[in-house]
Amino acid sequence: MWSDRTDPILHIELRRWADMMVIAPLDANTLAKIANGICDNLLVSTLMTVKVLFQDSHFVITAYAEAEFMDCKRCQQMFVKVFAT
Repeated sequence: MWSDRTDPILHIELRRWADMMVIAPLDANTLAKIANGICDNLLVSTLMTVKVLFQDSHFVITAYAEAEFMDCKRCQQMFVKVFAT
């Protein structure tokens, strides 16, 4: 918990510290959270900070069970949603 309003916010500090983010492996649940902006854990919160505040940043995502994952129509739509912005 924070003790003061000026305490650092963890996901913002992690973004400032890291030069690149790697998510490996990415499952469908995390992909759905990223695509829909559901920031209910540290990973997605940090990634959203990278995408929103620092659009010139780099991140790498590797899919779990790639063949089946990429054949899924809904997963394809979520990937488009994530990378279109």
